[in-house]
Amino acid sequence: LIYKLFYQQSEGLEDFHYYLCRQLKGGGMEIYMRMLFVTMNTLNGIKNGGNQCTTRNLQLMRSIYGKENVDICAASKNDGEIVGEDGNYTIQLMKSRIWQFLSGLILHIDLTRKSIEFLYKLARREKYEVIFFDNTRLGRIIKKLKRDKVIKSKVIVFAHNVEKDILWQRVKNENILCLPLYFATAYCEKLSIKYSDLLFSLSKRDGNVFETIYYRKLDYVVPITFTDKYKTELKEYILPERSLVFV
Repeated sequence: LIYKLFYQQSEGLEDFHYYLCRQLKGGGMEIYMRMLFVTMNTLNGIKNGGNQCTTRNLQLMRSIYGKENVDICAASKNDGEIVGEDGNYTIQLMKSRIWQFLSGLILHIDLTRKSIEFLYKLARREKYEVIFFDNTRLGRIIKKLKRDKVIKSKVIVFAHNVEKDILWQRVKNENILCLPLYFATAYCEKLSIKYSDLLFSLSKRDGNVFETIYYRKLDYVVPITFTDKYKTELKEYILPERSLVFV
């Protein structure tokens, strides 16, 4: 019964609040917990698809836990503690392609070692009940957190994509030099899925792939949603004599 309650795959936003309450607190509709939201996307830059999904995830967690209970650790050009409108803390990504290539050879990707140590110390100091990782590429720090005897945080991992598959496409279609990054990505993604307490994704399709290659069932499907910004007023456009309208 416990296995069924914990591992049964669910989906949709309608019952998501109840699902988190059940999994993290054992019942009831109120969650009084502190969360750290970790993302490698910037929250105040260009809003591509990944940024849009990250913003939605953050808003969703704030609506459940309360904005005052969710600390944010987001990507930036600088390390350290920066208090601002979009987040409390920052982490630094490796910018140099040379460093990315060399780090891939030792199965390390994305975050600088200084940032990993910063995240680790932050989790020990603040003693968050939940840490939400908005990516499957941060497996090294997730493994370190879950093996620590002091840190008791539940770890939620949200998969934007199957990163292993995406990197393999880069190896085949772009450059064989992406191979070290492919192996490093596959290794870190495997650690993320292995050590996460809850695994969420955008689609059942990705969940099926995770189960096939990592032998881990998806816990919940959280489909993408966007804030409705449609303007109801109509505007009249005068088109040139030769024009093409794509709808």
